[in-house]
Amino acid sequence: MPYASILAAGTGVPKDEVTARALFERAAERGDAGAQWSLGVFHEEGRAGFTPDVKEAVRWWRLAAEQGQPYAQVKLGMAYLTGKGVQSSVVEGYAWLSASEVSEAQPMLREIEKKMVAPLLAKAKRLADERRALRKPKLQPASSPQPPPQG
Repeated sequence: MPYASILAAGTGVPKDEVTARALFERAAERGDAGAQWSLGVFHEEGRAGFTPDVKEAVRWWRLAAEQGQPYAQVKLGMAYLTGKGVQSSVVEGYAWLSASEVSEAQPMLREIEKKMVAPLLAKAKRLADERRALRKPKLQPASSPQPPPQG
């Protein structure tokens, strides 16, 4: 677990989200997808001095998702499905969720498939394949924190 993630979680050290934020920001600006995902979470939740800002969170998740970061792809997919921070789009939401290949997203994908008309589902699956191809082999950047618990 990278130091920024350890600080953010307070794992074995005093929790220090402000320092974690600074470390994530430096790594994110250098293109680290895990740090970009983390900054998105910090913006979404209003952590480390940020005011909650879903649009800014989506901006960071998109950068990470376009590099194939699976948890950013889930967050971006959910943003599209709910219309939070972006214009709602079931096709985009499905495509990003499916591309993530995160097991927790599978039940939601099955539910979406039941409700989508065939041409839109086909389009969403094509987009998912394109986005899945963005993932580099074993892409798990050093600063990628564990996803927050779902609740």
